[in-house]
Amino acid sequence: STHAKRNCSREVTKTMIYHIYMNGQCLFKDLNESEFQVIWGRMYHSYFGEQISYAAFEEEKIEEMEPSF
Repeated sequence: STHAKRNCSREVTKTMIYHIYMNGQCLFKDLNESEFQVIWGRMYHSYFGEQISYAAFEEEKIEEMEPSF
């Protein structure tokens, strides 16, 4: 007799998250790519480039996918 195995597939998505700093203080945290582009663009034109900086992190999200029968 054979037993059917239930295989749960995993979907791994990698997204970038961004933090924006001004004079060493974090102003924006956990921004996604599109939020970062908008906010960084506006801040960069409004302030001197040396005053602002950012950090980018790669975030992995693992989602368990139920098997479909």
